[in-house]
Amino acid sequence: MRFLIWSLVALVALGVGVLVIGWLLPAAREGRAEVVIAAPPAAVVAVIAHVEAQGEWREGIAAVERTAEGWVEVTARGERIAFVAEEMGEARVRLRFASDAGYSGRWEAVLLPEGAGTRVSVVERAGGAFARRADIGAAVL
Repeated sequence: MRFLIWSLVALVALGVGVLVIGWLLPAAREGRAEVVIAAPPAAVVAVIAHVEAQGEWREGIAAVERTAEGWVEVTARGERIAFVAEEMGEARVRLRFASDAGYSGRWEAVLLPEGAGTRVSVVERAGGAFARRADIGAAVL
């Protein structure tokens, strides 16, 4: 009986510890990535803007649906992520996103000509009740 009581106490203490650690984690995540792509900025932006074709070159995308405000990506896991383009130019692409998994954020790519290619620097900031590790640069890397 004594073993059972101590086992329950240890289990409760473990549960409280997990909750405290989770509560202390930051509510927002930020990730960065950079790559040089062998194409001019206009071609890179054209690929990013052609959202319907993302499933052809991005892993984990099951479908893309256009909406009045932008588009929705449906992942292979069934998660729906709504995107709105705030800026779609040859020097910068800025997106807002919100997931039905409980997080939202912003994605920004700065495009700089480099030789015959383009240096793409991506920053993604995500937060929310269920913030996840940002999958940085998935659309261009």
